[in-house]
Amino acid sequence: MGYRSEVKSIVYGDKDLMDEFIKENTDLIEALEDDFAGHIENIEKPVETFIYLNLDYAKWYESYSDVSRWHNILKLADDAGLKFEFVRVGEENGDIEYKHSNKAACDYFLIAVTTIECNL
Repeated sequence: MGYRSEVKSIVYGDKDLMDEFIKENTDLIEALEDDFAGHIENIEKPVETFIYLNLDYAKWYESYSDVSRWHNILKLADDAGLKFEFVRVGEENGDIEYKHSNKAACDYFLIAVTTIECNL
C-alpha cells in the first residue's frame, strides 16, 4: 500500500507573466496534467493566474517521475520570478513539509492545519 500524503501546491503570479510561463513550459505542464489527471487545474482570476495541484491520498516519493516533474515546475516558476507554495502532510505525526518561492514573496494561500481525532 505504501506511505500516503496529502499534497497541495500552487504556482501563481501576474496574469501576463503566468501566460508567458505556461506558453514556455507547455510540454511540461501537459505532462503534469497527464500525471495528475483530475487533480491539477488552471484558475484564472482578474489579476493573477494559478496552477493548482490538489492530491488527498498520494504516494509522493521524490524518485517518482511525476513528483520530479512537479518539483521542476516549481523551480522553473521560481526562476521566472513567479510565486509558488508547496505543502505535503504525511501520515506520521509531525511529517509536514512546506516550501515556497524564494525570489517572489508568496501570499500564503496554503496553510497546514493539524487536528486531533478520536477513533473510539
